[in-house]
Amino acid sequence: MKKKKKNRGSVEFQVFCFTNKIRKLTSHLKLHKQDYASRRGLRKNSRKTSTTPGLFIK
Repeated sequence: MKKKKKNRGSVEFQVFCFTNKIRKLTSHLKLHKQDYASRRGLRKNSRKTSTTPGLFIK
């Protein structure tokens, strides 16, 4: 059995993970409008991507 080689440190993978996390939280908040803990997590992730633009640039 061959193992798939995943490069989890790559820029593309990190952008993919952040995007999926933000999408999941956004769709969750559409259903649960009073969930302030998830709203805080979404803001935290959004700030992390907006304050570190150099993270994804090689």
